[in-house]
Amino acid sequence: MADDEQDSAGREGLRCAAEDRAPLVLRDVEVEDEREVVGAGLRLVVAKVGQDPVDVGPRLSRHRERLVGEVDRGDRPAALGEPDRAPAGAAGEVERPAWGERADLGGEDAARVVGVAVEAALAPAPVPVVALHSPAMMPGTMALRFRDRTEAGRLLGERLGDLARRTDVVVLALPRGGVPVGRQVARALGAPLDVFLVRKLGLPAQPELAMGAIASGGTQVLNDDLVRGLRLGGDVIERVAERERGELERRERLYRDERPFPELAGRTVVLVDDGLATGATMRAAVEAVKTRAPDRVVVAVPAAPPHSLRELEPHVDGLAWLIAPEPFQAVGAWYEDFREVPDDEVRRLLALPAGDEVDASGATGNLVVPADARGLVLFAHGSGSSRFSPRNRYVAGVLEEAGLATLLVDLLTPEEEQVDLRTRELRFDVGLLAGRVLAAADWAARDERTAPLGLGLFGASTGAAAALVAAARRPEAVRAVVSRGGRPDLAGPALGEVHAPTLLVVGGHDEVVLDLNRRAAAALTGAAVELEVVPGASHLFEERGTLERVAELAVAWFRRFSSNP
Repeated sequence: MADDEQDSAGREGLRCAAEDRAPLVLRDVEVEDEREVVGAGLRLVVAKVGQDPVDVGPRLSRHRERLVGEVDRGDRPAALGEPDRAPAGAAGEVERPAWGERADLGGEDAARVVGVAVEAALAPAPVPVVALHSPAMMPGTMALRFRDRTEAGRLLGERLGDLARRTDVVVLALPRGGVPVGRQVARALGAPLDVFLVRKLGLPAQPELAMGAIASGGTQVLNDDLVRGLRLGGDVIERVAERERGELERRERLYRDERPFPELAGRTVVLVDDGLATGATMRAAVEAVKTRAPDRVVVAVPAAPPHSLRELEPHVDGLAWLIAPEPFQAVGAWYEDFREVPDDEVRRLLALPAGDEVDASGATGNLVVPADARGLVLFAHGSGSSRFSPRNRYVAGVLEEAGLATLLVDLLTPEEEQVDLRTRELRFDVGLLAGRVLAAADWAARDERTAPLGLGLFGASTGAAAALVAAARRPEAVRAVVSRGGRPDLAGPALGEVHAPTLLVVGGHDEVVLDLNRRAAAALTGAAVELEVVPGASHLFEERGTLERVAELAVAWFRRFSSNP
């Protein structure tokens, strides 16, 4: 959160902004104790009346790879189902209940819509709405709380996934608390990260009342109505501005060093903070950014009171958030760890490279090489994923912070991706995927930035099999392999030819894949192999803290086996 914003509570009830934008709820859906349903493009988390909403991830892990396609408003909604079929009675009429009303979800089971779903009704069209699974429940409320700013940023980055394939995006974080959040958002979107500083211009006799603000790049914004109403002279404004300008410039030098302010004209600017209270500082930042002629301005925060979101919405092109609890109390109330972010940490995060788009032997990829990198990790995606996979991007970011270079490549061409979306066949063509991994590895061995670095492979789902086949074919090049929720069994006879130390990471609730990994581990007769089971994790590691555990394990494994001395 910006340092100079007063953290106050919002008191308005969490209500829908307009009747035609109320949350859409399914009728006649088979309901157990808790279920997640999909309707009209919104994913709603529900719980039986009298129960608190809970993390439903593990119970639905078998459905994660197949969501029945998005449904336009007005169509009959569809529910989560197995491939090519939905549960009996899973479709029905759409009704729009007011906040707090009970929605009939089948038979005698009544359910209440969780706050996460209700805040979906307030979301503007440019940014899609998704359900939130990871944070823990705030005791005595219907809202959720984040472990720390890193977790909040990772989830917010997933929330903004539609911006990941754009090349015009720049992420501007409000220091200091917004920078760790912005780092995760920027990593998820593959966008550069910078800071945007805002200093309030308070009235001399009443400093908490803002007559305007100054911001990064020399921008000044005035509250014209207040200036006219109080007949404030230019000399009064200039004296305050001069004092605040000095502090802003000091912080600019501290955080940015000699880096120039990024060009914003014609770009999509994502302004990020760790939360909103009154929203005054973010509103000043929005107005200041607009003076630099961006194409779009999107504000993204993990937590905010509903009234601040409603007041900010008309002034931006996109508004994304994760929770909008009421009463709000304070931004820090929605984090378990809300320690102050030191200036040194801000500088460290800003110094991390954003990466370059590369052509890795015909495969489009994103390459990040930190200063003094000790190794390179090449990611092999699977099961319809790509280099924009938010989970792999998160793991890559952790590896980068640990001093490892990362290369995320698309193993399928855009045309092949379209075919695979229809047939789901190419994602299981391990020979094809392994060939693409080998081509990218050979490219890395030739590129001057990565040639000196020891190579490790990180594979997810069917990409794990491709990584292992590649390791078998290039035993002299591949030093280590890590599989996350992978299908190493699909590597077949190549398992016996792998010599690189291999770590298999599987979720404890992913029982079928766990059994397949145990069999694959037994077949890896030529390699040192370890099987690590993450308790409570399902196939996609969506549960709280599980993906973080995957990243920790990967860092330790690659440092141990593939890093340069």
